Amino acid sequence: MSSGSSSVSEEDSGPTLSDVFQRPGKTGKPAPEDRMDVEVKKESIVHDASRQPRRRGRRVLDEDDDDYGSFSENEEEKVEEKLPKTAAATTTTSSSSSRTAKVKKEKKTVFDTTDFDSIPLSQLIRNPRAAAMASRKKSQEVVKQEAMSDVDEDYEEDEEEEEKPKRRGKGAGKVAKKPVKRERQEKSKGKSGIKKEKAEPAMKKRKVSEKAKPNGKTKTPATPTKRKAKEIVKKEPTVKKEGKGKRGTPSDPFDILRQILEENPIRAWWREDQQGAASTEDASIKWNTLEHNGVLFPPEYEPHGIKILYDGKPVTLTPEQEEIATFYAGFHDSPYREKKVFLDNFWNDWKKVLGKGHVIKSLALCDFGPIEHYLQVEKEKKRMMTKEEKLEMKKEREKLEAPFREAVVDGHIELVGNFRAEPPGLFRGRGEHPKMGCLKRRIQPEDVTINIGEDAEVPQPPPGHEWKEVVHNRTVTWLAYWRDDILGAYKYVFLSSSSAFKTKSDYEKFETARRLKKIIGRIRKDYMKELKSKDERVRQRATAMYFIDKLALRVGNEKDDDEADTVGCCSLRVEHIQLVEGDEEKKIVRFDFLGKDSIRYLNECEVVPEVYKNLVKFTGKKDPSDELFHLITPSVLNQHFKSYMPDLTAKVFRTYNASFLLDELVQNADFSKTSTLESKLLYYTNANRDVAILCNHQKTVSKSHDVMVEKMQRMIGEEEILLKSLKKVVAALRKQGAEEAEKIWDKMESDREKRWTKNIKAQLKDIKAKKKEKEERMKSLGLNPKSKESQVALQSEIKRIERLEASVFKARRFPKSEERLKSMIAKAKERVSKKEVNLRIKDETKTVALGTSKINYLDPRITIAFCRRHNVPPQKFFSPSLMRKFPWALEVSADWRF
Repeated sequence: MSSGSSSVSEEDSGPTLSDVFQRPGKTGKPAPEDRMDVEVKKESIVHDASRQPRRRGRRVLDEDDDDYGSFSENEEEKVEEKLPKTAAATTTTSSSSSRTAKVKKEKKTVFDTTDFDSIPLSQLIRNPRAAAMASRKKSQEVVKQEAMSDVDEDYEEDEEEEEKPKRRGKGAGKVAKKPVKRERQEKSKGKSGIKKEKAEPAMKKRKVSEKAKPNGKTKTPATPTKRKAKEIVKKEPTVKKEGKGKRGTPSDPFDILRQILEENPIRAWWREDQQGAASTEDASIKWNTLEHNGVLFPPEYEPHGIKILYDGKPVTLTPEQEEIATFYAGFHDSPYREKKVFLDNFWNDWKKVLGKGHVIKSLALCDFGPIEHYLQVEKEKKRMMTKEEKLEMKKEREKLEAPFREAVVDGHIELVGNFRAEPPGLFRGRGEHPKMGCLKRRIQPEDVTINIGEDAEVPQPPPGHEWKEVVHNRTVTWLAYWRDDILGAYKYVFLSSSSAFKTKSDYEKFETARRLKKIIGRIRKDYMKELKSKDERVRQRATAMYFIDKLALRVGNEKDDDEADTVGCCSLRVEHIQLVEGDEEKKIVRFDFLGKDSIRYLNECEVVPEVYKNLVKFTGKKDPSDELFHLITPSVLNQHFKSYMPDLTAKVFRTYNASFLLDELVQNADFSKTSTLESKLLYYTNANRDVAILCNHQKTVSKSHDVMVEKMQRMIGEEEILLKSLKKVVAALRKQGAEEAEKIWDKMESDREKRWTKNIKAQLKDIKAKKKEKEERMKSLGLNPKSKESQVALQSEIKRIERLEASVFKARRFPKSEERLKSMIAKAKERVSKKEVNLRIKDETKTVALGTSKINYLDPRITIAFCRRHNVPPQKFFSPSLMRKFPWALEVSADWRF
């Protein structure tokens, strides 16, 4: 996303839907053929490196080598990285001096033979089209040797227009193709949705290729086609990716964020002129034109013909019966197969499909083993697929999905979110849902209602089907919907979270929470006063408002008997709270109930005396199953909130409290100039954790958590041993001299080698055990572990074993200077600090879901302002998808407050 301002004009409405989906290819990445030379070199280097003997030995590092850290837990990854570098260095050094001289000698020639750069700047400005034509005409007379890498990055071209490279070594190159038609260029303008000011064409310097041949001949860069020449004018300077730059000159931490937004153009609605953007005075109108390709349905079921056993005898099933039986067999290793509700619901639905006269009368006598074995074999075959086969499958899937991924709204291309109809299967639900195991039937076009513009072409349903209804409702943002036959709810197809509809909705949500901040004092004053009201209904409402405000509880909607027993504030029952008897000053209430998604809410909090007295009265004459607030409902409570602010609901309180708490916590951050990035990340993570606890955002502990913690602790222990040993070496160097210090150093390295060897052996043992386990599983499924296909599935373990067996211990040479030792001590301390911070974050957040509040309840501008104040890269907190969800937050200043 460019930092400068942009505006969208009505004339430049962007491409039509047919233009979008009929393009021959995607722009932005060079064709794989252009990288062929690089790949050939890499392969040759790796091949040479792989010929080294596969044995463990010692390799002595020079004292200036910076790699003085402890051994990595995945030592094989280091080996893989180090070997190509060594080989590459050997290959390059022999011809570096001659190549440098010859490149300098022919540098001028490279610039002079570049067709496009030879055109005068005045001619480019007066008539870019004529200049591009002249460039193409001239390029037909010149034979190129190789397209340079910087040309590939700067000139975005369709994949079908990329030239195939000629054979290397004979001076052949690429010949420019015919220019792209002007019509397609004009249609491609609307892709970003943001109209940029037309920049004047400028000459772009060519870099001399570093991949010169040994004979010193330089390679002439390919002449850009007409479309490429045009894109030189429009393309902005590429933002450098964050990486290891020169010391003391760190890159802007926001560069990565801007680059992500530029690579995925998003409509900058927050910059648009309100009068020019709105074509109607009616605020309820969401769009004027809308085009899309409807819904992608899952493929029809293909019968496999595997029979199940009933009372030990094989039974033939119809395709419909077999499909449902296959759904059930897919749960063979799931805990659902042990739940009575799941089994009863499945049998009731499957029994209807089997029919009254079917031989199968009881689920207990059914043996789904043959189908389960078939599914396991198919799963193993997928693992045995080669990379090429998986890539081909991915391309086929992307080709099928491409027409459904985008929609055109008011001339702007937007990504569609959930464009797929849900496939059939068995319902699971969350928690102990009473409808788990019910059959989710296949959604057909006859179930789907399409919403599209009146002048747009209605998408075609699959052959033999028709849509339930086609509407042109401009007051809604959904593209299609159907009704869920299990829960009775409606399922909608919306645009993605990065669309203008969604991003604007997020912005308005947080602005509403900010408006609540201005009146929250009056609301609190009112409900504290109403806690003492003589009207019980008013007291119940005030008590519920107190809990929603102070504890960030959800309001709680009414539930039917066939829904999961989850509750909120208004639906609390007497059994969900416990009044703890304490001293007269402290009044404690303990909450214990299942909230949204069946997440347990367990909290003990201190309340004001008025709330405690009301709870005593509300629970006095009621049974445990009775409602605590029987005189109010969520609708009554939200109606009362609207008397303060038209768009105020109970949900706004939750957003306000979460964002306000984070803003207060990060505002109090006081870092010194020497504060590390890790200390800033830890501070923010703790603040985010406090918000997640307030909102009761929990998660189950990962199965690999203990293993990861043990690994991190072992790495910290290794660093601490190194640090302790280095201090001993320094002390010996000062008091006893270099000879005695070197003895301590050799002893330290000898001990480290023993630990390294032990770790390598442990890794080898674990990997070989996993490999053997996979082979046993293949044998049990009737597959040959020695076959070529099976070896593909075992490739990961085989390669890791080979890398570990070929790994070499790196013995470090004794540094004779005290300054070098002190530098090593400082680096070791820094590594220990980083690892300890990461371990602390991992352990303290193992049961807390930080992402939920970050996505739904925390104003992203708070985080961006924190990053600007303390020079923290925002990608440390925001994933690329979150960056695209909140592009409007990027432009806030460091002093912004919620």
